[in-house]
Formats: sequence, C-alpha cells, structure tokens
Amino acid sequence: MKRNFLLLIFIVTLTLCSGNISRAQELVCCGHLVSVHGDWFGADRRCAGYLQDHPEKREMACKWFLEHNNVCEELKPYCKLCSGTDGEDTYPPDDPVVQSIIAGFHAQGIMIGPEYILVQSRHNGTVDRFVVRLDANGCVLPDGQCVIEAGESGYLPEGKQEGAFRHLYGSVVTLGKRTRVMTRIVNIETGVIMANGKGDGGVGASGMSEATANAVGNMGMTCKDVRGLILD
Repeated sequence: MKRNFLLLIFIVTLTLCSGNISRAQELVCCGHLVSVHGDWFGADRRCAGYLQDHPEKREMACKWFLEHNNVCEELKPYCKLCSGTDGEDTYPPDDPVVQSIIAGFHAQGIMIGPEYILVQSRHNGTVDRFVVRLDANGCVLPDGQCVIEAGESGYLPEGKQEGAFRHLYGSVVTLGKRTRVMTRIVNIETGVIMANGKGDGGVGASGMSEATANAVGNMGMTCKDVRGLILD
C-alpha cells in the first residue's frame, strides 16, 4: 500500500514538473513548441542539438514550420529545402560562394537563406551569376526549384505560392585583388530594367560579401521582407 502511494506521489510530481503531458514530446525551436514525437518528458530539449543527433526527426520539424509560413532560423541548417540540383553548373546551398553572396544580402537587412537564391558558375568558373525572385512589391520569394521541391514533398498546398513579377540578376567577377558585383532588377513581363547596382570588394569570401552588399544597397530596394513558402 505504501509503495503504491509513493508511486502515485511520484507520478503527480512528474506531471506537475514537466507541465502539460501533451507537450512532453516537443522541441523548443526559436520560441515555438514543435512536435517531433520524441522520447523524453518536458519541453526543455534544445532544437538544434536534438536535430543534429536525430536526422530522422528533421523532416517533421521542418514541415511544421513550412505549414506555419516560415522556417525557423535555428532549423535552416537542417531543413533541406533546396537540393541544389538545378543543373551541373549550380552551386549547392552550402558552397562558400553561395554563403558569401547571402552574407552580402544580410548586410543590407535582407535575410535570405539558400532557398531564396540560385547561384551558378559560368565561363569555366570565371564568372558567378545569381538570380533572386521578387514579388509585385519587390519582396524576395523562394527560389523556383525550392517551390517545386516543396510542392512535390507535400509541404506546399496548391495555390499557396505567389509567382514572381521581377527577377534580381547578379554577376560576380574577381580580377586581381578586387571583386565586382553587378546587379539589376528586371520586370519579367516587359523586360524593363527597373534598377541597377554595382559594388566592389576585396578578394575571397569577405570581398565577395562586401561587393554584393554594395551592389544590392545601390539599387535602393524598397522592400527588404523575405516571403515564406506558404502565403497567408
């Protein structure tokens, strides 16, 4: 009898300490509770650390954020939204060239990830080119290949992604100790160039980021918002 009573006290205490039992299998990712059907009590498991050790749970966590209109920054290293298979000349999402160009956008307050940009090598690697899709207001949209892959994976309900109205094109050339980035925004329907930008930087990753930031900044983009895969 005493043993049963002590067991009951233990269960009640565990329930009170761990909070709502329905939340016992959720991660805390960027301030949100995300269910991944884990095997622990409590909601104190850190998102990045758990997903690093349990790759089989990543798709579940990524799908939760896609369904809620955004991908958590903490999850982006684990959410393979882009396969990087747009062609043999396309850089994969984790390539230093891609990351350097992305850093340049970040310096201008445009917080894109690899799923928002297509970067390709041209002319035997002497020129790198990138494309970013923009909506009617000039806000950044996900890369077209990512939209296709998300739809094929069941992450993107039909009719939940807006088509691009403009493209931001960029070219990166390194000559000697300088890197130059040229950018332009083009209306897809009319072909009219709506804005131009030019930026210089040093060599290497930091120089490429600096040049990209200068070129993007010179275009005077009015919208710096980044749209999620799923629209409201």
